Amino acid sequence: MTFPTKSPPRSLCLEKSLSDDPASAGWVLSYALLKSMTLITLLSTADGDDYLISKVVADTAAYRTGLYFRQSYVTIGNERYTLEIGTDLSF
Repeated sequence: MTFPTKSPPRSLCLEKSLSDDPASAGWVLSYALLKSMTLITLLSTADGDDYLISKVVADTAAYRTGLYFRQSYVTIGNERYTLEIGTDLSF
């Protein structure tokens, strides 16, 4: 996954497909990003079966440059399933 670099601040747009957990079935894809005790949560919206995450420059300008710990997960109702965990995400 690639996110924009910090300088200059940029908008963020990510589209993702998950055939086992389509957005049209009510699943929500989220990303939790952690750096220096600062947590950023990115929530998706449904775009048919796909997921769309977008943030405007006013939101991403506050993201600090550097490497982030990331976790992606899907939820439906009270259920939550982790998809990926890693530290290869940088702004």
